[in-house]
Amino acid sequence: MSITVPICAVDKVDPLDLLATYNTPIIGKFTQKKYFKILKKPVRSSGIFSATKDGFNWQITTPVPSAVILQGENLYLENSRGDRESQPNAHSFITILKAILIGDKSTIRAYFDVDQGDINTCASLVPNLALMRKVLTRLDICQRTDGYEIELFDSNDVRTIITLAIQSDSK
Repeated sequence: MSITVPICAVDKVDPLDLLATYNTPIIGKFTQKKYFKILKKPVRSSGIFSATKDGFNWQITTPVPSAVILQGENLYLENSRGDRESQPNAHSFITILKAILIGDKSTIRAYFDVDQGDINTCASLVPNLALMRKVLTRLDICQRTDGYEIELFDSNDVRTIITLAIQSDSK
């Protein structure tokens, strides 16, 4: 006599389900720490950000005021004097950050292979484009009660931790 035991298929959980879908505009504050091997302490910066359907603004308020601005398909760096310089090669990073903020899974998957992070509230992203792998080796996103923590690992062994606190009326 043989017994057949049905194998139950378990739905695989999408690691990107940790991303919330926010109403635009999305506004909030960020802190950023860059860890360089040659420095004992991280380089810190902080500021505010906003994302809309058509644009993105990343404004550093300390230590030196500056901004990264995405207007339509144009990306600019703005210095403390208000001078803007076009940045055609940095568009992908801002597109990815905006996709994380608004929960745009299809855009994230266009740039990354997605895997479950070390804990259930994290996702680990590895660039799937050769050009992006030259700059970024891995990006981890972890959910926080007020936003996200994003940890970037670049090809020069620089680790960057960005903490995003999203303003409650964006949720």
